Amino acid sequence: MNVFGLGRADLGMLALTLADELQRIAPERRADGLDEGDEDRICRCCYGLALYEQFFRSTAAAASSPLLQLGKKAGLQDVLALAPQAAVDDLAAMARLLCERYPELITRSAILNPRFDGSVEIGGADADVIVDGMLLELKTTKKDTFERVDHLYQLLGYVLLDYANEYDLDAVGIYLARRGLLVRWTIADLVDACCVNTDWASARTTFREAVARVADSA
Repeated sequence: MNVFGLGRADLGMLALTLADELQRIAPERRADGLDEGDEDRICRCCYGLALYEQFFRSTAAAASSPLLQLGKKAGLQDVLALAPQAAVDDLAAMARLLCERYPELITRSAILNPRFDGSVEIGGADADVIVDGMLLELKTTKKDTFERVDHLYQLLGYVLLDYANEYDLDAVGIYLARRGLLVRWTIADLVDACCVNTDWASARTTFREAVARVADSA
């Protein structure tokens, strides 16, 4: 079996089957909890979809992906069985913590994996999620502190890539999933803290010009 396992078309069909199963079990966003069986199945679906994303995003990951264990007649149950119970329990614990601490995030309007006007110029970068006008980065670090300032600049970079202001972003945040902690800033406050004496409108223009120059020289 080569690096693509079942082949991209077959893998894609199984990914759609996983997505359909998620829709069947949990058709609406909800913060009131699930029964144990549905929770386990949802976590297994999420684990499987994460494997697919990793597979198609990274050649190195694809070469050692658990998806390569699937045979030609693999179906939904085979994909669900790839998730170790420890991973299922970990996902369930993080989901429960989110529902407990920030139930409003579950019910608000969300856009998954948003791409921006300027994304194509920097290799197609996409962000994690936008929730009600807030660009949110999800982190699963086990550390008790989070001091990655570069992630804040990354979030500002995503906002700047939204050339036409399609998403009308007014805030950014980092959610530490294992700690159940959301750290949020308005864009205005973050710019004041990180980019002293910077005019945001001018920064948008300068950033776009800089990205265009890099893209033209590539």
